Amino acid sequence: MAAQRTVEAVRDFRISIKGPLTTPVGGGIRSLNVALRQILDLYACVRPVRYFQGVASPVKHPERMDVIIYRETPKMFISGLSGDPGHRK
Repeated sequence: MAAQRTVEAVRDFRISIKGPLTTPVGGGIRSLNVALRQILDLYACVRPVRYFQGVASPVKHPERMDVIIYRETPKMFISGLSGDPGHRK
């Protein structure tokens, strides 16, 4: 589980940078990603999109686009255990 001071700092500053975390598949090991989402009540992934000049694009003027990808994960799909799709809270 995340250190309490870390969780409190994220709550106080309302910002955090987190790298990728992995959880071993199977065995009902608690996922740190899921634990953080539950503790901080985070159920959305918001990703701004940026165009890099010189990269091929399917649109004529990608530099004029302002895009944000928003993906919400309903609370009922966050179980807290990895590797057991039949687990229910």
